[in-house]
This record gives sequence, structure tokens and C-alpha cells, in this order.
Amino acid sequence: MNKKYFIIAFVFALAAAAIGGGALKYSSWQKSLTTNGEPTFANTRNKMSYLGKIKITSPDNGEINLYRQDGMWRFAEAKNYFANLRQLSNLLKMINDSQIIATDEANPNLLKKHQLDKNSGILLQTYALDGTMFDQIIIGKKEKNNICYARLPQSAKYMHRISDCNLFSAQTADWMPYPLLTIPYYLLERIKTAETELYHDEIIDKIMHSKNMRLFVLAISNLDYQGIIFKEELITDESLNPKSRQIEIEMADGLEYILTIYEADDSYWLDLAMKVGNIAHKSVPEFIEKNHKYFDKWLFQLSDKQGKLLFNFRGQ
Repeated sequence: MNKKYFIIAFVFALAAAAIGGGALKYSSWQKSLTTNGEPTFANTRNKMSYLGKIKITSPDNGEINLYRQDGMWRFAEAKNYFANLRQLSNLLKMINDSQIIATDEANPNLLKKHQLDKNSGILLQTYALDGTMFDQIIIGKKEKNNICYARLPQSAKYMHRISDCNLFSAQTADWMPYPLLTIPYYLLERIKTAETELYHDEIIDKIMHSKNMRLFVLAISNLDYQGIIFKEELITDESLNPKSRQIEIEMADGLEYILTIYEADDSYWLDLAMKVGNIAHKSVPEFIEKNHKYFDKWLFQLSDKQGKLLFNFRGQ
């Protein structure tokens, strides 16, 4: 099976990002950044195998708490879902590669100019698996050639220019993996709703002649989401009285997606499951075994536009 068509643009198994083993001997936390050419995150870089948590605090005190569990990175603010691979890769690369290239004296005006004051800097803290702090550094304004300003939170006397200042976000929404689902129309073998069941040739014909079908295949070709909750938060809450609709989508190789769309309290939520079709390629069961963990515990909030489209889709 050509997996790039089916699994959702977040292959999290690759996001473990250099996790290894060995005996751990902690060094004391670095008290200051003084040596040009020294790693910016010196303690973390020396113990990357034991990096267990990263905390990002924005100027408005918003937090992103990333933690490593079972070799994979998650973030607490999204119901312990998996972290966005691109954001994570940028951040880990910065922690591993960044060096101090210059140190300058600072004053309140310079700190404000370079976004290192309390109203603009982003506080980045790294911790070991056992909770011991490795490093904490305020990241400020980024300039050309991936250089940005930084300082230690307990000192406003000096500021530092650091290299390899890769872009990462302090906004929770940016750490959610997108898109959720990517299914190209030409691999659709069967679509089944409560009202109808269509096979490949009928689907292609509907795409040519039905606006509703075109909108549907466009939606599942790049299905995004806006929020995430644990399944029990919606399904077991009788006060919400959610209504549901189900759509089965079978791919050319026999992989089936089961989309259950819930309408509750003027919102739309997607429960996504996978199963092996009646005639499936031998790789399908293994694919499901590896990837079902991305959907088993959670519901994904759809936009009103996509939610209404999927909830009201009848295969026509």
C-alpha cells in the first residue's frame, strides 16, 4: 500500500527525534551564557537522550507543555495528543544545534527592541525525564540567517545572539498535526451511507455531475480540524444528546475508513476508525495496527462548513 495517500500527514513515529539510552549523570544547571561558540542549550544538548519535557511560555502566559511518552512527543494542552512534526523538528533542531555567537550588554530599551522584555519574549524550558530542569532561556526577535536574540530569565544585564534559531510557535493551535485525513478521489473504491452505496465508477460519475459529491471528495482530500477532546467527553454526556451520521469509505487496497460525525451543541465532531475490507491487500492489517492509536481515544472538532457538509452528505 502506498501509505502516503492514507495516513494523514503526521507520521509520528518519525518524531521520536533522537531518543536513545545509556547511563544518566546530571550536570548542574548552567547559570549563565557567557562563552561565544558554546551551545545555547548546553545541558540539554549533552543529554538529548534524556530530554523528557519542553515547556513554552508565551508573553501572555499561555503555555505549551510537550512531553515524551513511549518514544513519542505529545502536548498536554490538546488532550495529550501527538505534537505537530514540523514544529517539533524545528524546536529540537534548535535545541541541539544552536550556539552563542555574540554576547552584548543590555538595557531596558535594547531588551524591548529585541523582544526580550517580559512583554514579548518566549520562555523556553527543557527538562529531563525525571523532571530535573536542564535549561531555561528567553527567545526574542529573529533576524536574518536564522539568528535571534536570547537571554537568561534571571539576568537582564546581558543578551546574546544565537544561531540556528528555527521558527517554532508559542500558539497551541500550531502544535496540532494537520491535516487529519488525506484521501485522493481516484483511490476511492466505495462510499456507503445510510441512504446509498456507490462504487468506483459511480463515484467518478457523481464527481462529474454532482456538486455535493465534488464538495465531499474535496473535504476528505484535506480534512482539517479545530479542536480535540476525549471521546467520553461527548459520547457519555447525556446532556449534549449528540446526533450521529456514519460514512464508510473503502480504498482501492481494501483499507476502510469509518467516519462517524456527531452534531452536538452546534458543533461537529469526527470519530475516525479503520478496518480491513473484505478484499484487502496484505499490508492493510499491519498499517491499521501501526496507526489506529492516532484515533482511538479522541474526537476531532470540524469546522462548521466541513461538519455540516459531512453530516448532511447522503452520497448524492
